[in-house]
Amino acid sequence: MVKYSSVKKRAEEAKKLAKEKGKKRVVKGVVWIKKKPSPEPPAGAAIVTKDKASANKQLRDFSRSDLYYVKDAIDKGADVNLIYASGWTPLMHASDAGNREIVEYLLSVPRIHINAQSEFGWTALMLAAWNGNKGLVMLLIEKGADVNLTAHSDNGDPLKTALTFARNRGHREIVELLAGLSANG
Repeated sequence: MVKYSSVKKRAEEAKKLAKEKGKKRVVKGVVWIKKKPSPEPPAGAAIVTKDKASANKQLRDFSRSDLYYVKDAIDKGADVNLIYASGWTPLMHASDAGNREIVEYLLSVPRIHINAQSEFGWTALMLAAWNGNKGLVMLLIEKGADVNLTAHSDNGDPLKTALTFARNRGHREIVELLAGLSANG
C-alpha cells in the first residue's frame, strides 16, 4: 500500500517513495500513482479544506493545472474572483497556462468576472492573446470578454489591448480575429 506523506514535513521521504514506485508524482503534499486522468483523485489523496481561506488557497494552487481541485475548491466556497498576490485571478492563471478545461469551467461559474484586470490592467483575454492561444481567445470573446480593455505599465509605455499584445508577439490569426472586433483595429 502506498504511504501518503506530507511533503512539507517529510519531503525527502515523499520524493523517494515517488521515485521508487515508478509513475508517481508529488503534488502539494500528496504522493499518488499517476494513472489515466480521472475526475476523482485516488483514495486518500483529497485535500481537505476546513474553511473558505483554505478553499481559496487550494483554488490558487491548482487554477493552472488541476480541474478536480478547482471544482472542489469552488464547491467549498473559494472566491472565484479572488485576486492573488500576483495580481491575477484564477481565470487569468488558467488562461495564461492555456488550460482550456479549467477556463471553460471557471466561465461556467455564474459569478465569474471575465473582464477582471490585474494591477497593470491585464485580463484573461490579453494573456491568451499574448500566448497565441486562438482557441482560448475565441472562447473568451464568445463568453463576453471585452477586446477593448487596456493594460498599462508603470514606466510610461502606451496602453495596450489584447490586439496589441497579439500583434507584438506575431500571432497573425489572433490579430486578424481581434482587429475585426476591436475599436483600435
